[in-house]
Amino acid sequence: MKTQRLKALFLISAFIALSVISPLSSQSVPEHNPILFIHGWSANASKWDTMKQRFIDDGWSSDSLFAYTFANPNSGAVGINITNASQISGWVDQVLAQTGANRVDIICHSMGGVSTLYYLHSLGGAAGGKVTDVVFLDSSMKGNPDWLVVLAIPDMKPSTAVCKANAVRDQTPYGILADSVDPHVAGDMTYTCYWQKDSINTLDGATSLQFSAIAHNDFCTDAGIYEYVSAAVQANED
Repeated sequence: MKTQRLKALFLISAFIALSVISPLSSQSVPEHNPILFIHGWSANASKWDTMKQRFIDDGWSSDSLFAYTFANPNSGAVGINITNASQISGWVDQVLAQTGANRVDIICHSMGGVSTLYYLHSLGGAAGGKVTDVVFLDSSMKGNPDWLVVLAIPDMKPSTAVCKANAVRDQTPYGILADSVDPHVAGDMTYTCYWQKDSINTLDGATSLQFSAIAHNDFCTDAGIYEYVSAAVQANED
């Protein structure tokens, strides 16, 4: 009888211990940082469907991959990138709250990189310690000299407020690698630029690699580019 009571007490104690531990374990940090995908001009969240599926096939949880559409995705008006940067700030906070993660990784394409860089250095994205890795896919972060001929997007003109800020301020704030633009604030973030033909699509202090054979819009879907992107967001996991 005594032995049976001891067994019962042991089972009850074990049940209580598991009841206490389980809620804590459910809040554990995920294996990978959640990823926030930022689309470019005249695109939307579906731009990332192919890349998101590749991450899922490689073991990422679909619940850790986030792509949203800007409120005015077809606008190229002066000031739109600052507006978009504010939306990115809200999305980052939303992802962190939803996943319980400490930090996110950001992958951005084309004009989405302009807004992302502005968010990082001017809206507290980098200083706030909310981002670990950033990958820019053929993004003209400092503007495009051919903005009128090629795209007719006024906010991509290098002389706009957002593009000038991206060019003259610390281009990789809180980055591991130093840059020579403005006083560099060192940190533990990684910045990676994969670009097609324009060296303006690079950042001082970022790891940069050219892919001249990849079309601009294929950077989000190409299988080879994905392998580089995947490696970049895993190189510095929190």
